[in-house]
Amino acid sequence: MIQTVNKYPIDEIFKPKDKMYYFIPKYQREYTWSYNEWYNLYTDLQENNEGYFIGSIICINTNDANYPRLEVIDGQQRLTTLCIFLAAIYKTKEVFVLAWRNGRPI
Repeated sequence: MIQTVNKYPIDEIFKPKDKMYYFIPKYQREYTWSYNEWYNLYTDLQENNEGYFIGSIICINTNDANYPRLEVIDGQQRLTTLCIFLAAIYKTKEVFVLAWRNGRPI
């Protein structure tokens, strides 16, 4: 039974200070997004205003006192893609900053 429903922006979902872990259980299907799904998500993010609904992510709170954790029930493909996308942006930023600090153009 669903106990609460919340609407969070992406930056709330990935807040590092919250130290929330998203756990995708083994019964979930493997990651299958291809170019088309990536492209659709990317264009949705580019073409829409802040606050655009990109889909739901349904989780069960499986926290204990020492390990804040949400078990992903639905939306694991979208959540995984967003994690990969944000990691790629971060890594690209690191490369540019390092090159800039060393005086090397990219």
